[in-house]
Amino acid sequence: MRVTTGRDISPGVIAPDAERPSPTLHERLAGEVSAQSERWRLWAPVAFGIGCALYFTFKVEPPVWPLALGAAGAIALAAMAWRRGTWRLIPFTLIAFVAAGLLVAKLRSDAVAAPIAEASDGPIGVEGWVIDVSSPGARGARVVLAPTWMEGVAAEAIPHRLNLSLTGEAPRPGTPLRVRAIVNPPMPPSSPGSFDFGRNAWFQSVGGTALVLSDPRPVMLNDPPWGLRLQMAINGYRFDLGRRIVDRLGPETGGIAAAMVTGHEAWIDPADEQAMRDSGLAHILSISGLHMAIVGGFVYNFWQDADHVRGIWRRATWDSYQSGKPQWDILLDVDALAKAEGKSYVFGGSRCLRPKFERCLVRLSEGGSDAAHYRECDIPSRRFVPDGFV
Repeated sequence: MRVTTGRDISPGVIAPDAERPSPTLHERLAGEVSAQSERWRLWAPVAFGIGCALYFTFKVEPPVWPLALGAAGAIALAAMAWRRGTWRLIPFTLIAFVAAGLLVAKLRSDAVAAPIAEASDGPIGVEGWVIDVSSPGARGARVVLAPTWMEGVAAEAIPHRLNLSLTGEAPRPGTPLRVRAIVNPPMPPSSPGSFDFGRNAWFQSVGGTALVLSDPRPVMLNDPPWGLRLQMAINGYRFDLGRRIVDRLGPETGGIAAAMVTGHEAWIDPADEQAMRDSGLAHILSISGLHMAIVGGFVYNFWQDADHVRGIWRRATWDSYQSGKPQWDILLDVDALAKAEGKSYVFGGSRCLRPKFERCLVRLSEGGSDAAHYRECDIPSRRFVPDGFV
Protein backbone atom coordinates (compact mmCIF):
# COMPACT_ATOMS: atom_id res chain seq x y z
CA MET A 1 0.00 0.00 0.00
CA ARG A 2 1.35 3.46 -0.86
CA VAL A 3 0.68 6.62 1.13
CA THR A 4 1.30 10.28 0.40
CA THR A 5 4.76 10.20 2.03
CA GLY A 6 5.97 7.89 -0.71
CA ARG A 7 7.01 5.21 1.78
CA ASP A 8 5.93 1.64 1.20
CA ILE A 9 3.98 0.13 4.04
CA SER A 10 4.29 -3.58 4.56
CA PRO A 11 1.03 -5.43 3.93
CA GLY A 12 1.42 -6.97 7.36
CA VAL A 13 1.13 -3.62 9.15
CA ILE A 14 -2.54 -3.08 8.32
CA ALA A 15 -4.21 -6.36 7.45
CA PRO A 16 -7.20 -6.32 5.07
CA ASP A 17 -10.56 -6.97 6.74
CA ALA A 18 -10.79 -10.40 5.15
CA GLU A 19 -7.54 -11.44 6.84
CA ARG A 20 -8.35 -10.12 10.30
CA PRO A 21 -9.33 -12.83 12.79
CA SER A 22 -12.91 -12.65 14.05
CA PRO A 23 -13.11 -11.44 17.66
CA THR A 24 -13.93 -14.06 20.24
CA LEU A 25 -17.09 -13.93 22.31
CA HIS A 26 -15.07 -12.73 25.30
CA GLU A 27 -13.55 -9.93 23.23
CA ARG A 28 -16.95 -8.88 21.95
CA LEU A 29 -18.41 -8.79 25.45
CA ALA A 30 -15.40 -6.86 26.72
CA GLY A 31 -15.80 -4.38 23.90
CA GLU A 32 -19.47 -3.87 24.65
CA VAL A 33 -18.81 -3.41 28.36
CA SER A 34 -16.09 -0.88 27.58
CA ALA A 35 -18.38 1.01 25.21
CA GLN A 36 -21.09 1.22 27.90
CA SER A 37 -18.76 2.10 30.78
CA GLU A 38 -19.60 5.80 30.53
CA ARG A 39 -23.31 5.07 30.36
CA TRP A 40 -23.70 2.96 33.49
CA ARG A 41 -26.07 5.55 34.98
CA LEU A 42 -28.48 4.86 32.14
CA TRP A 43 -28.29 1.14 32.89
CA ALA A 44 -28.99 1.65 36.61
CA PRO A 45 -32.80 1.88 36.22
CA VAL A 46 -32.66 -1.13 33.89
CA ALA A 47 -30.86 -3.11 36.58
CA PHE A 48 -33.42 -1.94 39.15
CA GLY A 49 -36.23 -3.13 36.86
CA ILE A 50 -34.52 -6.48 36.40
CA GLY A 51 -34.51 -6.87 40.16
CA CYS A 52 -38.23 -6.11 40.30
CA ALA A 53 -38.86 -8.64 37.54
CA LEU A 54 -36.88 -11.30 39.38
CA TYR A 55 -39.30 -11.04 42.28
CA PHE A 56 -42.14 -12.26 40.05
CA THR A 57 -40.18 -15.37 39.04
CA PHE A 58 -40.30 -16.83 42.56
CA LYS A 59 -42.63 -19.80 42.93
CA VAL A 60 -43.11 -19.13 46.65
CA GLU A 61 -43.25 -15.85 48.55
CA PRO A 62 -39.78 -15.06 49.92
CA PRO A 63 -39.28 -13.55 53.39
CA VAL A 64 -38.01 -10.00 53.61
CA TRP A 65 -34.87 -10.58 55.67
CA PRO A 66 -32.73 -12.48 53.09
CA LEU A 67 -33.60 -9.93 50.41
CA ALA A 68 -32.76 -7.06 52.76
CA LEU A 69 -29.51 -8.77 53.76
CA GLY A 70 -28.57 -9.36 50.13
CA ALA A 71 -29.34 -5.75 49.19
CA ALA A 72 -27.28 -4.45 52.13
CA GLY A 73 -24.36 -6.67 51.16
CA ALA A 74 -24.51 -5.61 47.50
CA ILE A 75 -24.65 -1.92 48.46
CA ALA A 76 -21.68 -2.40 50.82
CA LEU A 77 -19.61 -4.04 48.07
CA ALA A 78 -20.52 -1.25 45.66
CA ALA A 79 -19.51 1.37 48.24
CA MET A 80 -16.13 -0.36 48.73
CA ALA A 81 -15.58 -0.43 44.97
CA TRP A 82 -16.39 3.28 44.77
CA ARG A 83 -13.88 4.12 47.48
CA ARG A 84 -11.14 2.06 45.87
CA GLY A 85 -12.00 2.99 42.31
CA THR A 86 -11.39 -0.52 41.00
CA TRP A 87 -12.75 -2.08 37.83
CA ARG A 88 -15.45 -3.71 39.95
CA LEU A 89 -17.14 -0.34 40.48
CA ILE A 90 -19.64 -0.57 37.63
CA PRO A 91 -20.65 -4.26 37.90
CA PHE A 92 -20.97 -4.06 41.70
CA THR A 93 -23.08 -0.90 41.40
CA LEU A 94 -25.44 -2.51 38.90
CA ILE A 95 -25.71 -5.63 41.08
CA ALA A 96 -26.65 -3.36 43.98
CA PHE A 97 -29.45 -1.85 41.87
CA VAL A 98 -30.69 -5.35 40.99
CA ALA A 99 -30.74 -6.30 44.67
CA ALA A 100 -32.49 -3.05 45.56
CA GLY A 101 -35.16 -3.64 42.91
CA LEU A 102 -35.79 -7.13 44.24
CA LEU A 103 -36.18 -5.81 47.78
CA VAL A 104 -38.42 -2.89 46.77
CA ALA A 105 -40.74 -5.20 44.82
CA LYS A 106 -41.13 -7.38 47.92
CA LEU A 107 -41.74 -4.38 50.19
CA ARG A 108 -44.29 -2.97 47.75
CA SER A 109 -46.09 -6.29 47.57
CA ASP A 110 -46.30 -6.41 51.36
CA ALA A 111 -47.39 -2.77 51.60
CA VAL A 112 -50.43 -3.24 49.33
CA ALA A 113 -51.43 -6.59 50.83
CA ALA A 114 -55.16 -6.70 51.50
CA PRO A 115 -57.81 -9.37 52.14
CA ILE A 116 -59.11 -11.26 49.10
CA ALA A 117 -62.84 -11.78 48.84
CA GLU A 118 -64.27 -15.28 48.85
CA ALA A 119 -66.91 -16.19 46.29
CA SER A 120 -70.35 -15.51 47.73
CA ASP A 121 -73.05 -18.18 47.52
CA GLY A 122 -75.53 -15.59 46.31
CA PRO A 123 -76.25 -11.86 46.40
CA ILE A 124 -75.05 -10.11 49.55
CA GLY A 125 -75.35 -6.55 50.81
CA VAL A 126 -72.34 -4.27 50.31
CA GLU A 127 -71.83 -0.73 51.57
CA GLY A 128 -68.97 1.62 50.89
CA TRP A 129 -67.55 4.75 49.28
CA VAL A 130 -67.17 5.20 45.52
CA ILE A 131 -63.49 6.04 45.02
CA ASP A 132 -63.28 6.30 41.25
CA VAL A 133 -65.03 5.53 37.98
CA SER A 134 -63.25 3.19 35.58
CA SER A 135 -63.98 2.19 31.99
CA PRO A 136 -67.56 1.21 31.13
CA GLY A 137 -68.48 -2.45 30.84
CA ALA A 138 -71.05 -4.33 28.82
CA ARG A 139 -73.73 -3.79 31.48
CA GLY A 140 -72.94 -0.19 32.32
CA ALA A 141 -70.60 1.74 34.57
CA ARG A 142 -67.70 0.26 36.50
CA VAL A 143 -66.58 1.85 39.74
CA VAL A 144 -63.97 1.23 42.40
CA LEU A 145 -65.53 0.92 45.85
CA ALA A 146 -63.93 1.10 49.29
CA PRO A 147 -66.28 -1.25 51.17
CA THR A 148 -67.05 -0.55 54.82
CA TRP A 149 -69.48 -3.44 55.35
CA MET A 150 -70.19 -6.73 53.59
CA GLU A 151 -73.02 -8.99 54.66
CA GLY A 152 -71.72 -12.11 56.42
CA VAL A 153 -68.07 -11.05 56.18
CA ALA A 154 -65.97 -10.27 59.24
CA ALA A 155 -64.54 -6.75 59.40
CA GLU A 156 -60.93 -7.96 59.16
CA ALA A 157 -61.76 -10.00 56.02
CA ILE A 158 -63.35 -7.14 54.06
CA PRO A 159 -61.26 -6.25 50.99
CA HIS A 160 -59.84 -2.73 50.84
CA ARG A 161 -61.20 -2.25 47.30
CA LEU A 162 -63.84 -3.86 45.09
CA ASN A 163 -64.48 -3.42 41.39
CA LEU A 164 -68.23 -2.98 40.93
CA SER A 165 -70.16 -3.47 37.67
CA LEU A 166 -73.30 -1.33 37.77
CA THR A 167 -76.25 -0.68 35.52
CA GLY A 168 -77.06 2.88 34.52
CA GLU A 169 -74.97 5.98 35.00
CA ALA A 170 -71.83 6.04 37.10
CA PRO A 171 -72.10 7.67 40.54
CA ARG A 172 -69.74 10.51 41.37
CA PRO A 173 -66.58 9.63 43.33
CA GLY A 174 -67.22 10.32 46.99
CA THR A 175 -70.74 8.88 46.90
CA PRO A 176 -71.70 6.49 49.74
CA LEU A 177 -73.94 3.71 48.49
CA ARG A 178 -75.43 0.31 49.28
CA VAL A 179 -75.97 -2.46 46.72
CA ARG A 180 -76.75 -6.15 46.55
CA ALA A 181 -74.15 -7.98 44.51
CA ILE A 182 -72.53 -11.31 43.77
CA VAL A 183 -68.92 -11.07 44.96
CA ASN A 184 -66.00 -13.06 43.57
CA PRO A 185 -62.21 -12.91 43.95
CA PRO A 186 -60.17 -11.30 41.14
CA MET A 187 -59.99 -13.29 37.93
CA PRO A 188 -56.96 -15.54 37.34
CA PRO A 189 -55.16 -15.52 33.97
CA SER A 190 -57.42 -16.75 31.18
CA SER A 191 -54.60 -18.99 29.93
CA PRO A 192 -51.04 -19.82 31.02
CA GLY A 193 -48.75 -16.90 30.37
CA SER A 194 -51.56 -14.44 29.62
CA PHE A 195 -52.34 -11.25 31.52
CA ASP A 196 -52.63 -11.89 35.25
CA PHE A 197 -55.71 -9.97 36.40
CA GLY A 198 -55.24 -11.16 39.97
CA ARG A 199 -51.69 -9.86 40.24
CA ASN A 200 -52.72 -6.53 38.74
CA ALA A 201 -55.57 -6.30 41.24
CA TRP A 202 -53.24 -7.21 44.12
CA PHE A 203 -50.97 -4.21 43.51
CA GLN A 204 -54.05 -1.96 43.40
CA SER A 205 -55.30 -3.43 46.71
CA VAL A 206 -58.40 -4.68 44.87
CA GLY A 207 -59.62 -7.79 46.62
CA GLY A 208 -62.55 -8.80 44.44
CA THR A 209 -65.17 -8.02 41.83
CA ALA A 210 -68.88 -7.53 42.39
CA LEU A 211 -71.74 -7.91 39.92
CA VAL A 212 -74.44 -5.54 41.19
CA LEU A 213 -77.99 -6.85 40.88
CA SER A 214 -79.87 -3.90 42.42
CA ASP A 215 -79.99 -0.18 41.89
CA PRO A 216 -77.48 1.62 44.13
CA ARG A 217 -79.10 3.25 47.14
CA PRO A 218 -77.69 6.14 49.19
CA VAL A 219 -76.56 5.27 52.68
CA MET A 220 -75.22 7.12 55.72
CA LEU A 221 -71.65 6.09 56.57
CA ASN A 222 -69.07 7.24 59.07
CA ASP A 223 -66.54 9.77 57.82
CA PRO A 224 -63.74 8.06 55.85
CA PRO A 225 -60.04 8.50 56.72
CA TRP A 226 -58.39 11.70 55.47
CA GLY A 227 -56.34 9.86 52.85
CA LEU A 228 -59.46 8.35 51.34
CA ARG A 229 -61.23 11.73 51.47
CA LEU A 230 -58.34 13.35 49.57
CA GLN A 231 -58.34 10.62 46.94
CA MET A 232 -62.10 10.92 46.42
CA ALA A 233 -61.87 14.73 46.24
CA ILE A 234 -59.27 14.58 43.46
CA ASN A 235 -61.19 11.93 41.53
CA GLY A 236 -64.41 13.87 42.07
CA TYR A 237 -62.87 16.97 40.51
CA ARG A 238 -61.75 14.94 37.48
CA PHE A 239 -65.23 13.45 37.22
CA ASP A 240 -66.93 16.88 37.37
CA LEU A 241 -64.55 18.25 34.74
CA GLY A 242 -65.30 15.34 32.43
CA ARG A 243 -69.03 15.81 32.91
CA ARG A 244 -68.77 19.52 32.05
CA ILE A 245 -66.85 18.65 28.87
CA VAL A 246 -69.58 16.20 27.84
CA ASP A 247 -72.32 18.73 28.62
CA ARG A 248 -70.55 21.38 26.55
CA LEU A 249 -69.49 19.28 23.56
CA GLY A 250 -72.37 16.83 23.54
CA PRO A 251 -72.27 13.04 23.95
CA GLU A 252 -71.10 12.35 20.39
CA THR A 253 -67.68 13.99 20.73
CA GLY A 254 -67.60 14.86 24.41
CA GLY A 255 -67.07 11.28 25.60
CA ILE A 256 -63.70 10.87 23.88
CA ALA A 257 -62.70 14.45 24.70
CA ALA A 258 -63.46 13.86 28.38
CA ALA A 259 -61.43 10.65 28.34
CA MET A 260 -58.46 12.36 26.71
CA VAL A 261 -58.45 15.21 29.25
CA THR A 262 -59.43 13.49 32.51
CA GLY A 263 -58.86 9.78 31.91
CA HIS A 264 -62.53 8.99 32.63
CA GLU A 265 -64.07 6.73 29.98
CA ALA A 266 -67.56 6.61 31.49
CA TRP A 267 -69.14 8.71 28.73
CA ILE A 268 -67.62 7.05 25.64
CA ASP A 269 -70.19 5.61 23.29
CA PRO A 270 -69.73 1.81 23.00
CA ALA A 271 -69.62 2.12 19.20
CA ASP A 272 -66.80 4.67 19.43
CA GLU A 273 -64.90 2.49 21.88
CA GLN A 274 -65.20 -0.51 19.58
CA ALA A 275 -64.06 1.57 16.61
CA MET A 276 -60.94 2.62 18.51
CA ARG A 277 -60.22 -1.00 19.39
CA ASP A 278 -60.66 -2.08 15.77
CA SER A 279 -58.30 0.67 14.58
CA GLY A 280 -55.67 -0.19 17.19
CA LEU A 281 -56.03 3.15 18.99
CA ALA A 282 -57.60 1.97 22.24
CA HIS A 283 -54.26 2.35 24.03
CA ILE A 284 -54.59 6.12 23.67
CA LEU A 285 -57.44 6.07 26.17
CA SER A 286 -55.30 4.08 28.59
CA ILE A 287 -52.71 6.87 28.74
CA SER A 288 -55.24 9.69 28.44
CA GLY A 289 -55.17 12.72 30.63
CA LEU A 290 -51.59 13.51 29.53
CA HIS A 291 -52.23 15.05 26.14
CA MET A 292 -54.03 18.31 26.97
CA ALA A 293 -52.50 21.54 28.23
CA ILE A 294 -53.48 25.21 28.38
CA VAL A 295 -50.58 27.54 27.52
CA GLY A 296 -50.60 31.25 26.75
CA GLY A 297 -54.35 31.51 26.10
CA PHE A 298 -54.40 28.46 23.82
CA VAL A 299 -55.51 24.90 24.41
CA TYR A 300 -52.84 22.56 23.03
CA ASN A 301 -53.85 19.03 22.15
CA PHE A 302 -52.15 16.01 20.61
CA TRP A 303 -54.74 14.04 18.67
CA GLN A 304 -54.63 10.57 17.12
CA ASP A 305 -57.34 8.78 15.19
CA ALA A 306 -57.72 6.41 12.27
CA ASP A 307 -56.79 9.20 9.81
CA HIS A 308 -53.87 10.45 11.89
CA VAL A 309 -52.17 7.34 13.20
CA ARG A 310 -48.97 9.13 14.25
CA GLY A 311 -50.97 12.13 15.37
CA ILE A 312 -51.29 15.86 14.93
CA TRP A 313 -50.17 18.54 17.35
CA ARG A 314 -52.74 21.30 17.33
CA ARG A 315 -54.14 24.19 19.31
CA ALA A 316 -57.26 26.31 19.63
CA THR A 317 -57.91 29.60 21.36
CA TRP A 318 -59.44 29.34 24.80
CA ASP A 319 -62.61 31.16 23.64
CA SER A 320 -62.97 28.79 20.71
CA TYR A 321 -62.49 25.79 22.96
CA GLN A 322 -65.08 27.03 25.45
CA SER A 323 -67.63 27.54 22.66
CA GLY A 324 -68.02 23.78 22.33
CA LYS A 325 -66.87 23.78 18.69
CA PRO A 326 -63.13 24.48 18.84
CA GLN A 327 -61.39 25.61 15.69
CA TRP A 328 -58.21 23.55 15.78
CA ASP A 329 -55.06 25.00 14.22
CA ILE A 330 -52.63 22.23 13.21
CA LEU A 331 -49.08 23.01 14.28
CA LEU A 332 -47.40 19.75 13.28
CA ASP A 333 -48.68 16.78 11.28
CA VAL A 334 -46.46 13.92 12.43
CA ASP A 335 -47.81 11.58 9.73
CA ALA A 336 -46.89 14.06 6.98
CA LEU A 337 -43.45 14.69 8.48
CA ALA A 338 -42.74 10.96 8.80
CA LYS A 339 -43.76 10.37 5.19
CA ALA A 340 -41.70 13.30 3.88
CA GLU A 341 -38.53 12.24 5.72
CA GLY A 342 -39.06 8.48 5.54
CA LYS A 343 -38.93 8.08 9.32
CA SER A 344 -41.32 6.34 11.75
CA TYR A 345 -41.58 9.37 14.02
CA VAL A 346 -43.38 9.27 17.37
CA PHE A 347 -44.32 12.57 19.01
CA GLY A 348 -42.93 12.89 22.53
CA GLY A 349 -44.20 16.29 23.65
CA SER A 350 -43.03 19.88 23.40
CA ARG A 351 -41.64 22.76 25.43
CA CYS A 352 -42.30 26.37 24.48
CA LEU A 353 -40.40 29.54 25.30
CA ARG A 354 -42.20 31.95 27.61
CA PRO A 355 -43.85 34.42 27.50
CA LYS A 356 -44.89 34.47 23.82
CA PHE A 357 -44.75 30.71 23.25
CA GLU A 358 -43.73 31.26 19.63
CA ARG A 359 -40.62 29.05 19.71
CA CYS A 360 -40.99 25.45 20.85
CA LEU A 361 -38.77 22.40 21.13
CA VAL A 362 -40.57 19.36 19.72
CA ARG A 363 -39.43 15.92 20.84
CA LEU A 364 -39.41 13.21 18.16
CA SER A 365 -38.20 9.62 18.28
CA GLU A 366 -38.02 6.94 15.63
CA GLY A 367 -40.39 4.11 16.41
CA GLY A 368 -40.92 5.40 19.96
CA SER A 369 -37.38 4.47 21.04
CA ASP A 370 -35.57 6.13 23.92
CA ALA A 371 -33.14 7.67 21.46
CA ALA A 372 -34.99 10.92 20.69
CA HIS A 373 -34.04 14.32 19.37
CA TYR A 374 -35.49 17.81 19.68
CA ARG A 375 -36.26 20.23 16.90
CA GLU A 376 -36.80 23.94 17.22
CA CYS A 377 -40.14 24.92 15.75
CA ASP A 378 -41.32 28.43 14.86
CA ILE A 379 -45.04 28.44 15.66
CA PRO A 380 -46.14 31.51 13.59
CA SER A 381 -44.57 30.13 10.39
CA ARG A 382 -45.29 26.44 11.19
CA ARG A 383 -41.74 25.56 10.16
CA PHE A 384 -38.66 24.15 11.78
CA VAL A 385 -36.06 26.85 12.35
CA PRO A 386 -33.18 26.64 9.82
CA ASP A 387 -29.91 26.01 11.69
CA GLY A 388 -32.00 25.90 14.87
CA PHE A 389 -31.64 23.61 17.84
CA VAL A 390 -31.57 19.93 16.83
